[in-house]
Formats: sequence, C-alpha cells, structure tokens
Amino acid sequence: MPYCAEADLILAYNTETILSMSREENDNGAIDSDKITAVCAEASALADDYLQSGSITTPFTETWASLKSRCIDVSVYFLARQEGAMRDDILTRYEQAIAWLELVAEGGVKAPLSTVGDIAASNQDLAMTQTQFDKRVKLW
Repeated sequence: MPYCAEADLILAYNTETILSMSREENDNGAIDSDKITAVCAEASALADDYLQSGSITTPFTETWASLKSRCIDVSVYFLARQEGAMRDDILTRYEQAIAWLELVAEGGVKAPLSTVGDIAASNQDLAMTQTQFDKRVKLW
C-alpha cells in the first residue's frame, strides 16, 4: 500500500505542477494517474527499504503523517526526473526526505508501530528531534 496518492501530490505541489510532469501520452490535458500511482508505489518501496534497514517492520497499516510527507516529496522527485523537469526546490525536498529516512532508520526519530495512538505518541517524539534533523540537513 503506497504511503501517498495523487491527491496528496496535488495538495502538496498544486495541480499545475503535477499536471506538467504527468500528462497522459495522448496529451488530452489530463493527469496520467497510472504514472502517479507508479511513482507513489516506488517512493513507498524506497521508504520501506530505508526503514527496514533500521529493523523497522513495514509496511505500516496506518500512514504516518511525516512518512507520507516524505513519500510525496520522493514521488514528485521521481516524476520530475522522468520528465526532465527537475527544479532546485524538488531536489532539495528529495534530499531532505532521504536524510529524514536515514535518521529514522538510525533511530534518531522513533517510528510508530502502526496504530493511531502510536502515531500520536511518535509525533511528540518528532518535535523533540526536529533540531537534530535541522542540524543534519544543514550539513549538506
């Protein structure tokens, strides 16, 4: 189960941006939903790989908000790369998402166990580790 979907990408980046990177082959002006589904699945699989490297059991049955956000950024990066439409902000958000996944895998951010209660508790842990994450991103 992907951690993000087409509607999430549109909310995070806007319809125009996603449309420009995912038009159907017949150029009828519509978003290519199959392409979006594929990059969301690819981004989610990449996230699972990082998390599993840190001995975290995946996939999650509930989507963790922070994980969803990072998967959106990775998905948009994959779209931009496929379409030759890379922008600095997309690359930066991708790099930050990967740094965050590495931090989670290393135990710097506590991952939830997949229940709503666990997600809420984990979000409290995120607030405490934001400074740690910010310092790591600044190293780039």
